[in-house]
Amino acid sequence: MKLKSLITGLLAFSPLFYLGFVWKKLPVFVALHYDSNLNPDRYGSKSELLMIILVLVFTGIGLNILFQFLPKIDPKKKLEQQKSLLANIGIGTSAFLSIVGFFIVESSLTGGQTKIANYLPTVMLLFMAFLGNYMLNLKPNYFAGIRTPWTLESDNVWRKTHLFGGRLIFYGSLLGIIVTFFLPDLIFKLSFVTTLIFIIFGIPVWYSYKVYKEENPTRLQ
Repeated sequence: MKLKSLITGLLAFSPLFYLGFVWKKLPVFVALHYDSNLNPDRYGSKSELLMIILVLVFTGIGLNILFQFLPKIDPKKKLEQQKSLLANIGIGTSAFLSIVGFFIVESSLTGGQTKIANYLPTVMLLFMAFLGNYMLNLKPNYFAGIRTPWTLESDNVWRKTHLFGGRLIFYGSLLGIIVTFFLPDLIFKLSFVTTLIFIIFGIPVWYSYKVYKEENPTRLQ
């Protein structure tokens, strides 16, 4: 667990290290916001960029502290046996946020959209697939997973929903990665990924209601 905490910390701070490495190479004013065509439409100081990266860093650290703390406050005590799983989710989350941080710094360094930004949709979908894989084995709890009124009400509905939803999110994300290779530009890719994420996370919510209704036909009249 200590090794995983060390890895998580290094991942979380890596964009900050990279920002420090390229700090002197950054222009006085860096791109901080982009329009619908991903062209810079607002510039700011390097200090603003530093604040953005710090937010990402401490978000990653905060989430990992939360993942470690959750088993202690879980009323169902199911997460106590899943500390390793939560730690792995923490590492994956830190890695994802760190990559986003690298994209932001790199974009500011080059003054706008770069070729590396084209890989952002792939990174997003890989992270979704990562989460879907871990959902398959996630036990009922009040903090992580597909938490709907119906999965929280029934352990069996939780199990079925996470088996179905985990597979859908995992394979749907991998299929989405393949599709993005055939899309013309970054705008289309990001629009597709956003829509796909909404679908593959939305369907399991509906599925949990469907399963609960099948098991309790008289309670949802």
